[in-house]
Amino acid sequence: MKWIADAMLGDLARYLVILGEDAAYWRDCSNQALIDKALIENRIVITRNRNLEHTDVCVVVCFKQETSVWDKLEYLKNNFSLVFSPEKLFTRCLLCNVAVTPFLPGQRPYDIPERIFNTFQLYNCPVCGKIFWRGGHVLRTEAMLKSHGLL
Repeated sequence: MKWIADAMLGDLARYLVILGEDAAYWRDCSNQALIDKALIENRIVITRNRNLEHTDVCVVVCFKQETSVWDKLEYLKNNFSLVFSPEKLFTRCLLCNVAVTPFLPGQRPYDIPERIFNTFQLYNCPVCGKIFWRGGHVLRTEAMLKSHGLL
């Protein structure tokens, strides 16, 4: 399942990407451009914009402004049969929203400390080149998501 969030729901898009979902975030586009992008890429629109609520050309999920990000994630999980798991956390680039790929053994990027290189499997984004590893932030994020009943 693929998602596209408008400028009002950047926090939700970010958490979906953290959870391993393909979630594009479009900050500066008109309603029509958002709908067009959703149609071209076969994405579900997530928004708070009531003007998009009754669009019949694509699937739109419209949230009330006061709904928390946790409630939004729970709604999507329950209504779209999403499966969030610790294994899927941080498997996509937070900047580019593409799947990260593992570095081959022995490939040490020049700017990664030796301690990190020797301790963690490294991943990189094939688009922007950003390097990731499953450090303490992954455990903290996992604990937070579990505390909200999402994992």
